[in-house]
Amino acid sequence: MLTLYYAPGACSMAAHIVLEESGEKYQPQKVDLAGGEQRTEAYLKIHPLGRVPALRLDDGDPLAENTAILPYLGKRFGLWPTDAKAEIQGAVHHRLLRLERGIPRTPMSGGRSATLPTSPPFPASRRRASRPSTAT
Repeated sequence: MLTLYYAPGACSMAAHIVLEESGEKYQPQKVDLAGGEQRTEAYLKIHPLGRVPALRLDDGDPLAENTAILPYLGKRFGLWPTDAKAEIQGAVHHRLLRLERGIPRTPMSGGRSATLPTSPPFPASRRRASRPSTAT
């Protein structure tokens, strides 16, 4: 049986949705991020970087990160294109739709903020004064 290690939040939702829609039995295992469970020796064996989501496969092997988990689940449940050209066209199409719709970018993806996308990175009161040049 598959085991999904997750924490409530957007990064774990995609794998949850695919597993629920597939109808296959799986065991959801909540990871207590606030309590530091992701830094325990046991969890670091599942995901060496201590992040969620992670997926333990039927044979006990772990998969870490959505970029590995989602294609695996898609192929396992027949939701992934079998034709290489269709696969790449799907990836390009998804990327274009994401850009077109203006999905908020997070600081991790190079954006400023998912909650305040138009705010400056720092208020003027917190910005450092220009340093004098030391070049001669």
